[in-house]
Amino acid sequence: MELSRHKAVMLLSLIIVACVCLDALATAAAQARAHPRHPARSHARRHRARTFYVAAGGNDASSGTSPRHAWRTVGRVDHAVLHPGDTVRFQGGAPFDDATLMPGEGFNSSGRRGRPIRFTSYGRGRARLTQGIWLGTDARHPHGPSWLSFRNLALGPVQGFQGTGTHIALIGLRVGPLLPPLARQETGIQTDGSHWVIAGNRIDRVGGSGMLLGSSADAPGDPAGGRFYLVSGNTITRTGLDSAIGYPTHGIYLKAANALIAHNRIIGFRADGVSARYRDAVIRSNRIANGEIGIAWYQYDRRAGRSRFLNNVISNLSSAGIFVCGVAEACLRPLESFDIAGNRLRRIRGVQMNLQPTAGTYLFKRR
Repeated sequence: MELSRHKAVMLLSLIIVACVCLDALATAAAQARAHPRHPARSHARRHRARTFYVAAGGNDASSGTSPRHAWRTVGRVDHAVLHPGDTVRFQGGAPFDDATLMPGEGFNSSGRRGRPIRFTSYGRGRARLTQGIWLGTDARHPHGPSWLSFRNLALGPVQGFQGTGTHIALIGLRVGPLLPPLARQETGIQTDGSHWVIAGNRIDRVGGSGMLLGSSADAPGDPAGGRFYLVSGNTITRTGLDSAIGYPTHGIYLKAANALIAHNRIIGFRADGVSARYRDAVIRSNRIANGEIGIAWYQYDRRAGRSRFLNNVISNLSSAGIFVCGVAEACLRPLESFDIAGNRLRRIRGVQMNLQPTAGTYLFKRR
């Protein structure tokens, strides 16, 4: 009797455990139906990197995924849906003149960190985009596109590069000529936004400035037109050639903060070789020649920083090697502090340095 009672208790316990387990499974199933899990969801937007080709003998109805099935026009690229990691290659040595390159119509195509969208040439030489490149903004993209790279392309004679964006790289471009009557924009490279790398480009024979960086800063007191620029290893020659332009033009017109301008060759400009406006500029190891002023500072920034003019070779100028504009020249009183050292100033027909009083300090050494 005791044994039968024990078996009954064991059987009842097993039934209770089974019921609990079944109830738990039913609950889990109900939750899964209400909140389905998608293990691949975190990767759903990660597209496999693709390469597209554009050739003079291509066809816009083709897939674009090989040189034998290349697209034909810049306009086809502008309307393509591009994803982070994609690359578009234009046929080297060929001209493409149907449209301005505007990826995603100028603002809808962005890469991401580690997976930029790249535009470059393939084959021998550089592809020439005669109408240049444009990046812009709209209500959904107020800062423009991001994480784009443009390499080894030739731009002009209608337009060079004009764009707003963040984390943009311009490397190995050839820009020019940009002169009347063909050019609708006479600045070689014009930018706005932050985190730009501009390196190894050649700009030659333009009517306006070679580079205009931070273009939205129009007047003293305006916010900087961006921050964190690396401008290195560029050759900028024969700028400011359009005498009909009534305002000063420069080799590099710098209206962004926290910029490093280094190892550039700037030869033949109308006003300033490098004309800086915002805090914490480092201008070093450049060769600057054949213009009015080598390095100039005009106070636009409401904040003070420390700018450094170091180890530049500055020669053959008509006014000054280094100039800090002050109230004597009807400029705002400078707020910036300056380190000026190691520069070689040669054949300056005006004064080597014209350094007006600043609310900051000067630390300099003539060489």
